Amino acid sequence: FGIGYAAGAVTGRKGMERLPERVRQALPGNAENGATDRREIRQVMTAAPDAVRPDDTLQRAAQLMRSSDIGDVLVEDEDGRLLGIVTDRDLAIRATADGADPVLSTIADVYTRDVASVVPTDSVGDAVRRMKSSDVRRMPVVESGRAIGIVSLGDIEVETRPGSPLADISTAAPDR
Repeated sequence: FGIGYAAGAVTGRKGMERLPERVRQALPGNAENGATDRREIRQVMTAAPDAVRPDDTLQRAAQLMRSSDIGDVLVEDEDGRLLGIVTDRDLAIRATADGADPVLSTIADVYTRDVASVVPTDSVGDAVRRMKSSDVRRMPVVESGRAIGIVSLGDIEVETRPGSPLADISTAAPDR
């Protein structure tokens, strides 16, 4: 039997936290990918993320996502302050599914406001915990109210578990 089975048999599900950290991290199926990684998030984020304004069209956001091969763009005001985020899912579920015209409808109609964020000095582990508690896959990295980067679960997986299925998907060439 493997270490995960033995540890679980000895400690039970609730007793896993009593195991030494190095043993917990080695367990298969560890759900806290990167949770103990103490590197600053600035080391794994994507810098200078793409952004749109609330009055830009949905088509503009979709074109930016396509040309940059990304699934989200940040939403900023005219002074560059972060207002929120719009994702490919927002465009599909909140807009297209409801019949919105991508040429006439604006980002203001669909973007997510009050997004969870991290600061550049937060640890990778802090970001993982915040993503988990906020149920998000991507998070802006904010400094003085301005987004200086964005970090995704894929970014974290590439850095903490290279070769994992999510890391491989995150680094794969786009299907065009």
